[in-house]
Amino acid sequence: MKKVLLIMVLFAISFIGKAQQTYDFSAVCETGQTLYYIITDGENREVKVTCPNYSWYVGLEMEYDEEYFYYGYEKPVGNLTIPSSVEQNGETYSVTAIDSCAFVACDGLAELTIPNTITAIFSYAFYHSGIKGELAIPQSVVSIENNTFYNCDGITSVLLPNSIRNIADRAFYSCAGLTHLAIPNSVQTIGKEAFAFCVGLTGHLVIPDSVTELGNGAFKNCLGITGVTLSNSLTEIPANAFYQCSALTGTFVVPEGVLLIGSRAFQETGIKELTLPTTLATISGHALYHCYHLKILNYNAIDCGMHSDQMSEAPNIETVNFGDAVQTIEGFKNCKHLISPLVFPNSLRTIKTEAFF
Repeated sequence: MKKVLLIMVLFAISFIGKAQQTYDFSAVCETGQTLYYIITDGENREVKVTCPNYSWYVGLEMEYDEEYFYYGYEKPVGNLTIPSSVEQNGETYSVTAIDSCAFVACDGLAELTIPNTITAIFSYAFYHSGIKGELAIPQSVVSIENNTFYNCDGITSVLLPNSIRNIADRAFYSCAGLTHLAIPNSVQTIGKEAFAFCVGLTGHLVIPDSVTELGNGAFKNCLGITGVTLSNSLTEIPANAFYQCSALTGTFVVPEGVLLIGSRAFQETGIKELTLPTTLATISGHALYHCYHLKILNYNAIDCGMHSDQMSEAPNIETVNFGDAVQTIEGFKNCKHLISPLVFPNSLRTIKTEAFF
């Protein structure tokens, strides 16, 4: 939605009809588009690609109109190769970064080639752009910033290099055409809703052991994911992590070391068998809400705090297998389909009030 607050309207009116150059120079690249550059390091001859109306726009307290970034200028269209270097006044500059909002709403873009001189791609760089096909991030990039490829629904696959450490909040949010994703074992953090609503993403997802932090809703509404292998380095499965991943079926193993499963983490998934670790201390409300396919629960938590009818939210549980280290049991109130014999381990110390009411 394109909204502009009053402060923006008043500010923009004063600029209409005036050429407000916010870049240092422009040049035509090899694929025929005019790109705009800001010199970031004159001594070392380095520039970043930007958009023509960026600097006067940033910092205002407003909801931006994405069209203003190219107001009065032609947006780049077609296949785009960002150059590794550019000439200006007899000097050669290395292109080392893609600025925030550099290609916002450039919906006419197609295939994108990013050179290996790029070390930083800033937030919103390709927000709502029309990038199509395979996207290859060069080895020189270490982080995908907030909203960088937000709603780039023409991207079909992403090749992430082993240099990537961080995939920030909503980095690939609603990239609906994305079907293939391999997360390299260099990634340490995956931000909030980083891949949420990537509805075309299919197959088995592997989150490598290098990942120590997963943001809320990281894979929310990824309707085609059929399986997940979680990082053994995680201590938390956050709220909404796999919310409405309806094709997520079969067995799901929460690794040892996880202390918390957040609210609605597995809501409306198709998981049939769930294994909980000995380390689990908390299952938040609605974590398993409407998990109608869940039939088998392998419960290994030594002492896990749950509300009294926690497991009734997965109403078709038939079998609960308690691990040898379990000390406290609660949360199975109203599990009306629990039909298999219960075998309690010798480690058991407490069965809480209404545990099986």
